[in-house]
Amino acid sequence: MQKQNELGENVHLNRPRVKIYIDEPNFYHGLKSMGKKFREFQFDFAKMGRKITTKNRQLIGINYYSTPFKQQRNATIYQEQQKFFARLKKEKINVILCKTKYRIENSNAVIQRSKGTIKGDDISIAVDMLSDAYEDVYDVGILVSSDGDFIPLVKRLISLGKIVELLYFEKLKSWDLVVICNSYREVSKSLLRKCFIPKN
Repeated sequence: MQKQNELGENVHLNRPRVKIYIDEPNFYHGLKSMGKKFREFQFDFAKMGRKITTKNRQLIGINYYSTPFKQQRNATIYQEQQKFFARLKKEKINVILCKTKYRIENSNAVIQRSKGTIKGDDISIAVDMLSDAYEDVYDVGILVSSDGDFIPLVKRLISLGKIVELLYFEKLKSWDLVVICNSYREVSKSLLRKCFIPKN
């Protein structure tokens, strides 16, 4: 009996298993750095996963770390995000929701505006990548981020015998993170175009 992966596909034991961990806040800012026309709600992460896995390996799962919008803050974006999350789950992508902490930007302003900061995404990614490594879920972990805070995590994963690959945005990259990974690849506009879903 063949074992199935998180995507519902049969696992071939003679092919390296790849799992992808996507840091959505970093990915969002990376898309913005590439141009206004790119939005994460229109991005096909399942297709990206297949493209960066390569033929001689097998994609066993994708984790997507994000934060939910509050409906009372922006009903339109809330509805758009809910549809986006539903699409990801239908594609069997694991959506891990983190918290947003709001702070007042200007306490002296007549109309006070608050800015949201995502909390817990880095630690959630670190815990999951380490747990999956100890449980031997994957052979290759692909980290989609440019955040230098992941350097200790990558060092630990490599010491455990795992291969860590990095997918990063050039304008956001941490060179110290890039050089300690086993391999790395820049997010190109060509990749974005191939994985972009045009609006109807």
